Amino acid sequence: RPLLRIAHGGLAVAAAAAVLAGLGWLATRSGAGTDTASGAGADSAAVDSAHTPAGPLGRPAYLACTRLLAEGEVTRVVPVPGTDRERVTLDVARSYVPAGADPAQVTFVKDDDAVLGAPRHLHVGDYVLVAVARRADTADFWFVGEEAVAEQRRAIAGALPRARTGTCP
Repeated sequence: RPLLRIAHGGLAVAAAAAVLAGLGWLATRSGAGTDTASGAGADSAAVDSAHTPAGPLGRPAYLACTRLLAEGEVTRVVPVPGTDRERVTLDVARSYVPAGADPAQVTFVKDDDAVLGAPRHLHVGDYVLVAVARRADTADFWFVGEEAVAEQRRAIAGALPRARTGTCP
């Protein structure tokens, strides 16, 4: 019996370690879609931002490195042939980056990898907030639904003024 308890305890510890390792792997994948050769700074900012209480978009260093940060309604989703990516067109309701003249529509590419609990696929009619780093060829983050977008909007409001006066690391 004591050996059986020790074996079960060891299995429980191993299972917990496997879960933690898996969560660590998912956290490092939160920057999926960034160009790791040329976008190391943006990629690390994306990964670090996943641990920020204000949310992924509450870090001025990450926002300083974005080329697209906008919210609006998805009007078109087209699979990119031969890949696990989708080309998404968004009717922009609010553009944070680029600031100033809001584009009527933006198109971005997203991988099939779910990021921070975001749905794997977007659909026409979804209300989305999307972030794409300067050196990335796909979206770093996307948030779907008014509740998720509103939470990130608060984080952006606190971090964006500092990001505009900072530089991209």
